[in-house]
Amino acid sequence: MRILWASNAVWCHTGYGGQAKGVLPRLVRAGHEVVQLATWGLEGGSLSPLIDGERIQVVPRGIDLYGADVLPAYIEEYGIDLVVTLFDLWPLGQRYRQAIPCRWAAWYPVDHEPLPEAVRSVAAQSDYPLVYSLFGERMCRDADLDTTYIPHGVDCEVFRPLDRAECRRELGFPEGAFVAAMVGTNKGWPSRKSFGEALEAFALFAGERDDLDPHLYIHADYANAERGFNLIGLAKDLGIADRCIFVKRHKYISGLPDEYVAQVYSAADVLLMPSMNEGFGLPIVEAQACGCPVITTKCTSMPELTVNGLCAEPAQRFRSAIDSWTAIASVANVTSALHVIASRDAAEAQRRAEEGRRFVVDNYAWDTVFGRFWAPWLEEVTAHVEAGAGLSLVDLGEGK
Repeated sequence: MRILWASNAVWCHTGYGGQAKGVLPRLVRAGHEVVQLATWGLEGGSLSPLIDGERIQVVPRGIDLYGADVLPAYIEEYGIDLVVTLFDLWPLGQRYRQAIPCRWAAWYPVDHEPLPEAVRSVAAQSDYPLVYSLFGERMCRDADLDTTYIPHGVDCEVFRPLDRAECRRELGFPEGAFVAAMVGTNKGWPSRKSFGEALEAFALFAGERDDLDPHLYIHADYANAERGFNLIGLAKDLGIADRCIFVKRHKYISGLPDEYVAQVYSAADVLLMPSMNEGFGLPIVEAQACGCPVITTKCTSMPELTVNGLCAEPAQRFRSAIDSWTAIASVANVTSALHVIASRDAAEAQRRAEEGRRFVVDNYAWDTVFGRFWAPWLEEVTAHVEAGAGLSLVDLGEGK
């Protein structure tokens, strides 16, 4: 098949960029022709980088943030049989379906309960709704929407346990300190990654366990006042500025490689990620692949991913702008979870670390994900394309 993949550019150090990096070379090796439409990360020209040994043609979006204005032209120019999109559906409305004269697979997050109508209505326009969490599959089933489950993947060769002492030295973490890490985008009001609740919980924990010399590493744009929290100001307000270690902002903006993030997980005592909601939650599985325990929120996809760690009960539900429910993290419960992780002895910590890594390798390693989920689905779609002369299911009167 000739596939156009729309998402963050394949070289972007973001969740969606990382998924493109994992899937696209494997699509090429499976015999498909691939073009990527970069919805973020490329303007003013096109590039053909070598990704995992395969040459990928990457073209820019137009004026529309999701490329709807240029999709028909790209589909015609490259003779596309299938468009695969990887981003939120609720902003799209009707325009995306109208821009795609071929088959469309929407690989999309479900991070609310129940499934918002704004998501369902667009997913139902696609020929192949794909979800990447079991939670999402359940929410779609409850909303009478047939979907296919294809989870996100992780490079378990990069995300693996590294020498803890060496990683701490290279990162400048204090020797002997209990280090919690936060890895996530500082964007939006309220904070979807729960920066306010997480930092407040850490401040309470630090005040109660000064003997552990607690520190918090923050891998996020800490000065992103227009799009998220002023994290330095928040740390000062909570009295923990001297305990916070911030990533170098220009390095973060430039895009630190996965190998750096793997060092963070290997050096940390816990990943602090009590998000309001997650469509998947890549740092949760990345951290566990490195042997690092996690603290998450008991909602959306997070319970299905949390093996080496704790899912903290939320404080209450939160009604979002797309008319469904997420959760507000409980400061008290996150603080309690920090105490539980800090109280583990060496034997328990090692046993849980091995369990967590085994879980990730068995379920989310890239070759496993592609072979178990992508390959059989692609065979099915290829048969549809060959039988339908490139027409979408909507064109054939089989739309959902």
